[in-house]
Amino acid sequence: MSQLTAVLDALQALCAEGQVMVDLFVNYDCDLQAANLFERSMKGLSKLLRRAPTTAPFSSPQAAKAREVALEAVLSILKSLDKWADPLKVSYSSLAFRNSIFSWQMSLDSVS
Repeated sequence: MSQLTAVLDALQALCAEGQVMVDLFVNYDCDLQAANLFERSMKGLSKLLRRAPTTAPFSSPQAAKAREVALEAVLSILKSLDKWADPLKVSYSSLAFRNSIFSWQMSLDSVS
């Protein structure tokens, strides 16, 4: 179980950078000829998290630690992707704002 924890720690450190996760997804999951590394990683982590902590072999303290590290890895992935997407969110919100101004102007023009 300590090997699993070591692998999860390494995965968490790797996933702390959003660009790595985006690159994994774009270069592997979007390529029909390549393995879905991002999907497989997330499925493996979620499988660890879904296991009941009282079922063997997940009832030991090491297993509890592995689950904790898996959860931290998932949260790290989500945070890093959210941080990576910040510029996209800003440009989308400004585009949405411009579109709402444009539609408001169009509705005023149609009333006049």
